[in-house]
Amino acid sequence: MWENALNNNYKNYLNKVRENVLKIYEQNKETNADPPYYTPHGPDHCKAVEGFIHRLIPDYTHEKLLEEERFYLLASAWLHDLGMLRSVAEDVWKGESLTDAEIRKRHHETSEKFIIEQYKRCGIDEADKIFISKLCRYHRRQEDLNTCPESILVHNKEHRLKLLAAYLRLADALHIDSTRTPSSEYAVCLAYDIPAESKFHWIKSRIVGGIGINEKEHLIRVEFNTPDSSQLVKLKVDPAWVKSKIDYIIDLVISDLREELSGVMNVLTRSGITYYLDIQKNEVTVSMDNQTLNDLIGLIVNYDILLAPSASKLLELILLTISNIGGYRLIKNSPPDKVYD
Repeated sequence: MWENALNNNYKNYLNKVRENVLKIYEQNKETNADPPYYTPHGPDHCKAVEGFIHRLIPDYTHEKLLEEERFYLLASAWLHDLGMLRSVAEDVWKGESLTDAEIRKRHHETSEKFIIEQYKRCGIDEADKIFISKLCRYHRRQEDLNTCPESILVHNKEHRLKLLAAYLRLADALHIDSTRTPSSEYAVCLAYDIPAESKFHWIKSRIVGGIGINEKEHLIRVEFNTPDSSQLVKLKVDPAWVKSKIDYIIDLVISDLREELSGVMNVLTRSGITYYLDIQKNEVTVSMDNQTLNDLIGLIVNYDILLAPSASKLLELILLTISNIGGYRLIKNSPPDKVYD
């Protein structure tokens, strides 16, 4: 990790930010840090985003960034999603009654305002609060990157805001593998009336096996795990039906990432540091344990209801949800099959 290229002052500064952010999340642990149906945005996500930043700017290419820029980028990995915390949102938007959907929709703006107003709690110096807050605001695609200032002066020196925002945005978008959606949390998530957008984020992460980044070929590869058809046949599930549903979800994931990449491609290319030109997919047939396979089938039905809702599909979804949480697999015209204790 090239944070080791930071001098001791910036290393200590970055550790201070991490520690302060962890304190903020810990203080909110008992108060629904994340809205119940959203994929987690806590410390594990922060670590993952920081890891993707290192992978997007690997080896010695980071030396093309100023030391302050390296710090800002790594610190933003920890600060960009603080606005997803209800307590933070309520502190920033005092007097407003916010739904979970509104908190998510405005969380980049919330993060920006919170960093400005509570920079000491975030562990950052007053001189850095404007740059870091702007960087966190522009981490979302909803903010037009064309409106982001190319650079901002800090300590009378120009620092490239738009470039760092582009890297942060892409690193954030790439955290879509199964580490984003732990099985236990998904089981709880199913108990809620999950919005369509959130449901898609949970499902895609359950089939993404990993992300490959090749800076020399300027390509990003997303690897998807798909079930062995022989397993599906044993479960009396039509493999062609499962494949058609998984293929549809895979195409949506690739399309979404390509859209994210297209929004930052020109900025990264002009920088002369590292840039990426396409998102490629790779499908790997894997043998899944019974519970994972059971969950996957439930996920497909879960998502299928969004495409063609009906009373029968809704009933099927409810039954599958209950059975999955209880550790059972439902088979047509057969007793429930216990998958795990």
